[in-house]
Amino acid sequence: MLRNLLYLGLQQIIIITPMHIKQEPAERVTRSPSSYFIILFVLVLFSSLSIATILLYNPQIAAAQHSKYKETKSNFLTYENPIQKIKIQYPVGWKKIESQGFEVNSDRHVVEFKLLSESHLQKEDLAALHIYIHNLPSPNLLSQFAGFFDRSSQKTALEGFVLSHFTSILKRHLPNFDFIKSESDATATLAGNPAHKIVYKYKNGQDDIKVMETLTVEYNKGYILMYNAEAPKYSDYLPTIQKMMDSFEINK
Repeated sequence: MLRNLLYLGLQQIIIITPMHIKQEPAERVTRSPSSYFIILFVLVLFSSLSIATILLYNPQIAAAQHSKYKETKSNFLTYENPIQKIKIQYPVGWKKIESQGFEVNSDRHVVEFKLLSESHLQKEDLAALHIYIHNLPSPNLLSQFAGFFDRSSQKTALEGFVLSHFTSILKRHLPNFDFIKSESDATATLAGNPAHKIVYKYKNGQDDIKVMETLTVEYNKGYILMYNAEAPKYSDYLPTIQKMMDSFEINK
């Protein structure tokens, strides 16, 4: 309705203004009070329309963003293992494969989440996240008690676990192994515990595989979340992997 009034007002300006110009000489061109009233009326309508558009548009944007956020959250399922006392969220389109408990260098494989290719020509998985649990040497009762009050003991246990795990990676003699980085800082956490990341590449047939392993410790157990993908596509799935890792929980 506002647009129709705006259009009618503009039509009246176009019609009325030329009529006054033709009836008066060039040096005495004036506009009647009705013309100024119409112009003022149109400007007020235009301002009201602009303000209404802004007020209506912003809530629509907010609602759209909120809807998108809810949709993103709903695209994740929850996996929970009551025996290993872990929980994690994973995307709906990813396949969940629970392990039969096999071990690789004393690392017990618990579950795998992988994104399968829709192409019949693609044999390898596009991306995968594995969860391993490692039984650490049991500390004595005194060191366990001290660990409740001193976080440095947990960091010391993590450093030993990282060193031991990295040694086991080297012993696997992966083809064309290329160590990229090892990082740990005050902000790196996994399930609320201090964490350490190891990133490396190796050759699998004709493909370059890039791997990121995130390690943490909780009491007498070490936890490893291993992400692997083809090197050129590694960054594409990293945001999704990070969301999965951020949702990882260890139930005490």
